[in-house]
Amino acid sequence: MCHLRNHSLQKSKPKYLFAGLGTMGFPMAGHLSKNRNLDIYVFNRTSAVSAKWVKKYNGTQLIDLDNCSVKFDGLITCLKDDASIPSVILESGFLDFLKTNSFIVDHSTTSLELSYNNLSAS
Repeated sequence: MCHLRNHSLQKSKPKYLFAGLGTMGFPMAGHLSKNRNLDIYVFNRTSAVSAKWVKKYNGTQLIDLDNCSVKFDGLITCLKDDASIPSVILESGFLDFLKTNSFIVDHSTTSLELSYNNLSAS
């Protein structure tokens, strides 16, 4: 069982995980939550921020991945800097909870150097 709050969402909808609820991410995830055809799960390294988000918007707070059985159709990130990306995406284990053929959309604030490194690695 995932440690989640707000279990009122239907199970048949696509499940998207939004990581990074800062100045841009908080309202972006909120906008997605208005689409009743999606289940939005939110994660923020400061859990008080994601708790605040679920009080304002329709979605589920992902507290941690211990014993999580949810598989996500997509991961959307809006992180603050280059160092946050590997920390949140790779080290957190989120990739293990993505379905086959899922997607990642990254809206993070990153350096040009990181973009070039990612292009050369692909």
